[in-house]
Amino acid sequence: MSRNIYSSYVRPILTAVVVNIFLLGLIFFGAEFYLRSNTNTSSVSAVGIPIYQNNNLTGYSHKPNTQAENGYGDPVPTIYIDELGLRNSGKDANSTDKTKILLLGDSFTFGTGLSWENTFAGQLDTDYEIYNAGIVGHTTDQYLLRLKQLTPILNPDIAIVNFFVGNDVTEHRRHKWYTKDNKLVQVEDLKVFADESGKLRSKNQIPPKSYVWNFLEQRWQIFHTKFLKKTPSHLKIPTLTWPVFLPEDHAGYDDRIPQFWEQVFESLDQIQTHCKENNIKLLLNIIPMDVQVSEHYWDKYAIRYFDAEAMKADRPQTKLLQYCKKQDLDCLDLLPSFRNHELKDQLYFQNEDPHFDTIGHEVTANLIRNWLDSKE
Repeated sequence: MSRNIYSSYVRPILTAVVVNIFLLGLIFFGAEFYLRSNTNTSSVSAVGIPIYQNNNLTGYSHKPNTQAENGYGDPVPTIYIDELGLRNSGKDANSTDKTKILLLGDSFTFGTGLSWENTFAGQLDTDYEIYNAGIVGHTTDQYLLRLKQLTPILNPDIAIVNFFVGNDVTEHRRHKWYTKDNKLVQVEDLKVFADESGKLRSKNQIPPKSYVWNFLEQRWQIFHTKFLKKTPSHLKIPTLTWPVFLPEDHAGYDDRIPQFWEQVFESLDQIQTHCKENNIKLLLNIIPMDVQVSEHYWDKYAIRYFDAEAMKADRPQTKLLQYCKKQDLDCLDLLPSFRNHELKDQLYFQNEDPHFDTIGHEVTANLIRNWLDSKE
């Protein structure tokens, strides 16, 4: 009797359990293989190209007189860095009487993913003498130090600070300031450094043991934060981009944001003072995050805490515009023009890269050119 029960009931159940465990294992390892094979680490990121060096002024900078391939398209664009650590076309520049413009900024200004002629720096270079000091991962304190370093060499007529609202506030989380007579003289980067090959690395960058588990945990974090309005205690690690868009009572808000804004405004104060002392016209160009421009970009990111309110409240732009009004500083907010552009869904790359595509650079160049024309 017991054998019949085993044969009729127990054996099929055990067989089904074993088969299902086997199938789940196959699915898990198949997904693990797929995610490991398709997770982009550095192949198209400006961080992964060997053009960087460590220094005692801004933490890291471009290595002078270097070139490397990086970007999208066929052929892949070649990046040229000149003797001053500036990105340019790779061609010898002739002395001209054109207005000299120093562009300060991060990867947007650098022109991640694109050839020189397709960046807004390259497009402005046809009418002006452009010096592109954009460096991936830099923010306002480093813009200040580069401005002070390059002013006596270049003697620019105009300086444009290109401020990306996505992370130019929160990048301050990894910086230690050194001051003299209440002026910033050095920034130490506590997280990012250039390795021996010239690529940027994170001092605590550890790949996940399981990409599948990491993927599932990210989705759980989104669900828990967006729908339960509460961040799991073990996941309360502020992300780089999103907190700057959120109200203070949001579960994903980072309590250090006010401190970071103070550092932003202190940097901008010193930039403005330096420009006045050296007779340099100054423009603050505010670059929006793609998800602010169109809902088309909302699904690009695995982790997105905010909803439509946070997206359309334009909190970073509001704070910067208030600052510009108070300081009587020229300010160009790209967001309204981007939102109203007929090709707004094509201004940024379509994959997880948050940077401008060619059209985004073209629109930016035209808006800057309009501001320049208004000042002549």
